[in-house]
Amino acid sequence: MAESIITAADIEQKTIQIIQSGTLDDFKLLGIGSSDINRSLSISSSVKIVNKSKKYPFREITSPTIVVLAILCEREDILEYILDNLNPNLSIYVNGWHPIHYAACTSSYKCMQLLLKVQYIQENIDIPIIPSFKIETDPSYHTTALHIAVTNHRYAQVLLLTSPLPDIIYTDAGKKINNIEPSEFESANIFQLSLQGNSALHIATKIKDVDLVRILLIAGADPNMVNHNNITSTNLAKSLDYREIQEILKNNDIGEVDFYEKYFEPLDFHNMTKDNYDENSEENQGKPNNASKSEVEELQDELNKMIFQIQELSIMIHDFETKDQNVILHVCSRCGKLTENQCPSCSEYFCEDCFKLGVHSCKSSQ
Repeated sequence: MAESIITAADIEQKTIQIIQSGTLDDFKLLGIGSSDINRSLSISSSVKIVNKSKKYPFREITSPTIVVLAILCEREDILEYILDNLNPNLSIYVNGWHPIHYAACTSSYKCMQLLLKVQYIQENIDIPIIPSFKIETDPSYHTTALHIAVTNHRYAQVLLLTSPLPDIIYTDAGKKINNIEPSEFESANIFQLSLQGNSALHIATKIKDVDLVRILLIAGADPNMVNHNNITSTNLAKSLDYREIQEILKNNDIGEVDFYEKYFEPLDFHNMTKDNYDENSEENQGKPNNASKSEVEELQDELNKMIFQIQELSIMIHDFETKDQNVILHVCSRCGKLTENQCPSCSEYFCEDCFKLGVHSCKSSQ
């Protein structure tokens, strides 16, 4: 009986399955080397996202790198192994997004926590997305990981991006170093305007998120800063009749909640250095450094009830920020990019790349 031949496609499929639901030991046994780690997976078809939280900003993705797929599947164990051993190229974009952008939108903050220990990521913390659609805007406007995290209500990621950055344990070339180096880089720019001309605080105000507004105020966001329409966050809250947020912005009311304790798991909460954060908020001094089991369970229950009906982050940004634009954009049925292109036969929307590849079921596109 002839032995079956294992093809490159078989190995690729096994890699995908292990990232989706396998163990770290399974991944190690694949024998992936530095020469393979940066290759795109499943170029001609989409890959389903499977993660622990079962919350999906992306339900599938086309041509992800192993790093990006690990991030979306919330496999911080695999990501850490890759960073420790395989020297990945973290500058690679996938569908217009950088790894830090994907880490900003997942329910788990663990991959963002790891990425921020890489010198290259710290140096490029405000690296912008590359939009898949043309938009007439100020060239200084860029959508960054912070805008993405705020739009998706990712409190822990917003805290990580706006707090003092952690010690560097991976060089700008991605290699692990023996001696930990203190960070000399700035945290995310809270004053950066997104592609649609809104600051993170404007977005937090629009989506009516009190905790995000306060987190950004603690980080130094200015409620009197204007957006592309020359409107402050305070005036925006007033126009939307968000009275609580209006009062918070008007009085720079940061409240008394310890957001680290609220949005990080107890072990991470213990291990995080919060000195600079606490200097900005005397109210947070003297808070206990532990969370009871009941508090953790209560928070977990609360998080489990939060279901985000989103297929692609950029469309959310459009929903919240571009109500005054005339262009109507749709999500590509295969890869999630925004597009105006509609198949004349099946009436589904596909970006140019997916339509040319003929990866959808419409026979006229084959």
